[in-house]
Amino acid sequence: MACDMRIASTDTKLSMAFIKVSLSPGMGGTYLMPQLIGTAKAMELCMLGENIDAQQALQIGLVNHVVEPEQLMDFALDFAGRIARNPVIPVRLIKKAIYQGLKSDLDAALNFEAFAQVGCFSTGNVQEAITAFKEKRPPFLNNI
Repeated sequence: MACDMRIASTDTKLSMAFIKVSLSPGMGGTYLMPQLIGTAKAMELCMLGENIDAQQALQIGLVNHVVEPEQLMDFALDFAGRIARNPVIPVRLIKKAIYQGLKSDLDAALNFEAFAQVGCFSTGNVQEAITAFKEKRPPFLNNI
């Protein structure tokens, strides 16, 4: 749950089984899970400790993708590669904005977004992307 995005194979089983051994969840589970799947579903999973399969995890937003076990590593590497091919500065700012947004109000989020936009414009990639769009060609973006 502490990952930005999660990929599971079709044979995955997940549970918050702490209750089955008379424990309350640890490792940030009671903090992270409600943010990912909502309070009611987090309560259910934590209080019952029952297994869910990968498709159920996908349906409730606990994982982003489900693939066959033999495709898991290739899919994960491709997925990560698609993100890594994007310019680093906006990727970092998006991550920061999303996580800050979980603990701030709309005004603070809008202020950070404005700050992030200025930071992105300073790289030159935005102007190149606009020019490339006008010229109907792929942009030559610096991976900064």
